[in-house]
Amino acid sequence: MCLTAALDNVRSQKGIDAAGFRRMGEREAVRPDGTTRRSVYWELTRDEWRQRHRL
Repeated sequence: MCLTAALDNVRSQKGIDAAGFRRMGEREAVRPDGTTRRSVYWELTRDEWRQRHRL
């Protein structure tokens, strides 16, 4: 699974970090109007999710 959050969206970044996702750097997304937006990018594999959320 992968997630992105805007560079200035610190609240979302903290929540994603707390959920156990690994920061993978930054990416640039192209909006439908052709403008771009830089975002922080995270990933979490199925195995990582299972390890963190065992009952």
